This record gives sequence, C-alpha cells and structure tokens, in this order.
Amino acid sequence: RHLRNGDINIRNFIRGIAKCPFYKYHYFERINQIDSVKVNFKHILGRLPFDKEEIRKHIIMLSQNGFDYHIDSLIDSNEYSNIFGDNIVPYLRGFDSEHGLRTSSFIKVANSILGYTSCDNLKDRLYD
Repeated sequence: RHLRNGDINIRNFIRGIAKCPFYKYHYFERINQIDSVKVNFKHILGRLPFDKEEIRKHIIMLSQNGFDYHIDSLIDSNEYSNIFGDNIVPYLRGFDSEHGLRTSSFIKVANSILGYTSCDNLKDRLYD
C-alpha cells in the first residue's frame, strides 16, 4: 500500500522485502553465509559476487554488523544507485553488456538459472 500510494519508492520497498522475517529466514537463517551473500547479490544487485574476495568482505560484514547492515550496504551502494536508482526493480544483469560488468557474470548468472521459473532454494544449483 505504501508503494502504491507513493509513500515509499522502489528502493525502500526492496529494502523492506529483503529485511522482512520471511526473506531473512529463507535466505539467511536456513542457508550458509556464502550462499546467503550470493543470493542477496543476485536479488538486490542483479548479479553474483565477482570473486571470493567480494564474498569474504560481505561475510565479515555479516559477522560484525549483522544481516540488516549487509542488506543496507547493497541497497545503499553506488552500484545500486547507478543501475537501478530509486524507481527501478532490480533485475538480473548478467545478460546485459553493461560497462564494468565482467564476462564471467554472464556465465555465473546463466548457470544459476534454468529458466524463468527457477528457484534460488535449489542448493545443488547455487553458484559454483
């Protein structure tokens, strides 16, 4: 209702979804931290982490500051602002030829989905 009435923008709507108990339970509490970081990158930034260093940085952030801080760091990042701004729903970007996106992003995103009905809780397909 808040989104429909214009009280909040898409960015804050996404923030609310990512911090809600349902999302936190399914994409943080029920999976390991590495998979949680990968899924959050995919859902919020539309890409998978570039490398193990980026994953490591966010695992440390999760450990030191908690889940909500991690979510805020993604949504408040320059990358999110530059790509989605305040009013675009995040989408998978691995299929775009966008400046600064690595070629490996395409391969990782393609391997993480089987089609339009793919599900991120199928652990055997979660990001190599």
